[in-house]
Amino acid sequence: MSCKRIGIIDSGIGGLTLLKELLDHNYAAEYFYICDQANVPYGGKSQDFMLSQTQKMVKRLKEKNVDLILLACNTLTVNTISKLRESFDHPFVGIEPYLNYLNRCQEAQKQIALILTEATYKSERFSDLQTKFDHKNQVAIFPLKKMAMLIEAWGTAKKSFNEVESEIQLELSPLKNKGYTHLILGCTH
Repeated sequence: MSCKRIGIIDSGIGGLTLLKELLDHNYAAEYFYICDQANVPYGGKSQDFMLSQTQKMVKRLKEKNVDLILLACNTLTVNTISKLRESFDHPFVGIEPYLNYLNRCQEAQKQIALILTEATYKSERFSDLQTKFDHKNQVAIFPLKKMAMLIEAWGTAKKSFNEVESEIQLELSPLKNKGYTHLILGCTH
């Protein structure tokens, strides 16, 4: 079996969670991780900006002769994957908010919430996912402005968890005491 070369792109460190999972499975693969730490998070950026930055990262990964590129970011996936597939003759795999969980959850009294970035929420692709998998609007959607950056600051040791905990609590406050039984994380952070 030959070793596959897999490129992983994210705006920041969120995709490292996916890289860890891949490494834990011991696939015959070599991984190349690239992120745009200087511009993280992408949640408030324009689609054109995200596409431009992602194209630069794709070109760098292609120099490494990767066999496949994984967009390890919901925001990047919903805003760029279609255009990347049009622009590059290369296989791309993306991460999208798992709205189909609604249809797979067996609990009769399920109350599901989804947190995601504003850019993901405003994207046409996310709207299409909602129409396809949640046409009755059963999933409560919460676009969070600061969550990805708070996690990024904590994950890169710029701040301790104690320093960001109150801000995270504030960011999540709209979900409290609403009776949600399930929470979908629409971000790899």
